[in-house]
This record gives sequence, C-alpha cells and structure tokens, in this order.
Amino acid sequence: DVFRFLNIMKAWVQAGGVLAPSELSARRSVICASCPHNVSIKGCAGCAAILPKLISLLKGASTPHDEQLEGCGVCGCSLKAKVHLPIEVMVEGDGSIEERFPEWCWLREESA
Repeated sequence: DVFRFLNIMKAWVQAGGVLAPSELSARRSVICASCPHNVSIKGCAGCAAILPKLISLLKGASTPHDEQLEGCGVCGCSLKAKVHLPIEVMVEGDGSIEERFPEWCWLREESA
C-alpha cells in the first residue's frame, strides 16, 4: 500500500500536481459514497501522518459527499483524496485497475 501510494504521488507530481475538474470529482464521489467498498481503513501511523498532508496538497479540494467518503476497501486509498486525482495519475501509479475494481467503479470506466 505504501509503495502504491508513493508511486501515485510520484506520478501526480510529475504530471504537475494538477487536480481533476471539480465536476468530475463530484461525480466520482457520488459513486464512491454509495459503493459497498467505501469502508473505514485502519492504517499504520506513517499513513495516518501522511494522509492529512496529502489532503492539504489537494488545495482544499472537496466534494458535496466528503462526509460520506472513507477509504477504498479494494485498494486502501483515501477516497477524499483519490476522487480528485487525474485518471492518468491513478493508472500510472497503480497499474492494473480493470482487474481489481468492481464493474461500477469510476476507475474502470475512466481507464478503459
């Protein structure tokens, strides 16, 4: 999980730290908020310290569903952060998306 996180952050920084458009992030958050894989993720102390910094890097980006977003039970990522990242960054940093995520996931749709 830590390795995947670092790969995604590396890809995001190399792409210029650009965020997905707010309308797209909002659409993604609707999908994640209703997903059965939207669960509380218990992480290590390192991840707990990194996550708040990641969210602050997102320049205060938010969606109307932030209070409903927890963690992705498939990959372990914070959904509050993940919905804001460009799909290219997710694919480059995470690899084989299609096989792991459920058919209704926006990651599968956007990476196809």
